[in-house]
Amino acid sequence: MVNGSWVATRYCQRMAAERVAHAEHAHITHHTVRQSDETPEEFCRWHNGEIETETYCSSYND
Repeated sequence: MVNGSWVATRYCQRMAAERVAHAEHAHITHHTVRQSDETPEEFCRWHNGEIETETYCSSYND
């Protein structure tokens, strides 16, 4: 909590992005092996502006 407001940790942000990826039968990883794997950069490129992933992807969409 910062100044009375909740702040999402990096772990919480990652979990929210993982839920979106899971719903699309994808997996976020830095080392793509399977066809359904996406790097965080690829994932955020396709999910730019979505409220569920906005905080997580902010560092990748600068």
